Amino acid sequence: MAFILAGPDGNPAWDGDPDHVVGESPFDDEIVAFQDNGGKLIVSFGGALGDYLAEAFDGPESLADAFERVVREYDVDYFDINDEKADQPVFDRRNEALALLQNRYPELRVSYTLRANTDGISDLPILDSAIDHGVEIEIINVMTMNYVYVAPRAEHCISTLEGAHDQLAERFPDRSEERLWSLIGATPMIGENSAGGAFYPNDARQLREFAQDRGVRMLSFWTVERDSPGEVGEVNPEHSGIEQDDFDFSSIFSEHNS
Repeated sequence: MAFILAGPDGNPAWDGDPDHVVGESPFDDEIVAFQDNGGKLIVSFGGALGDYLAEAFDGPESLADAFERVVREYDVDYFDINDEKADQPVFDRRNEALALLQNRYPELRVSYTLRANTDGISDLPILDSAIDHGVEIEIINVMTMNYVYVAPRAEHCISTLEGAHDQLAERFPDRSEERLWSLIGATPMIGENSAGGAFYPNDARQLREFAQDRGVRMLSFWTVERDSPGEVGEVNPEHSGIEQDDFDFSSIFSEHNS
């Protein structure tokens, strides 16, 4: 569920909205109902816009306390960090805070959703900082989308994942091939991409086959609200902008993630 940003006085809030501060949001009852029905909540922090929680605090201890509020309010044990600003003082502070938080809550899993190009992860300093600060990393979720200079087709997504694998091999030289691939996730933007080109259901099938062959940990996409047909060629948050059946991409990727 995304995204938590800095709300009033640095309090964690959904989309930074003062009406949706964690523990005081109308979403809270829906989250409880989801969990009561067996749902597993992953809370994502950051995104492309807004004030990051790590920007609202000067020190890692107070930032860790803010993160802890989310853990306690939602009884959650999985955070995802989607940092698309790559401001080193900010991500260093966040990573130090996350390491502190994992000391308090050893069961807390942390994944990173990072921008990429066809050569691999482009925001490597964020990953290197996490490693240096001792964050236990569950998954590196690679954003296989919006390549600008090439279309976001399956072959380019696969090139990104192969590059990410090589980058991780340099950073975790003692890990086996199986363990390296199990660190990697992929998140394409389905349908029309903001930077041009489109990712089609057949691309999703090819990516799924590659993921199954290599042991890629997770396949996801941006976003479930877009997994339906709409006006062809239009980039829209409510449909994919391509010809497809409802929930085509959900069906294709579910065969890998189940």
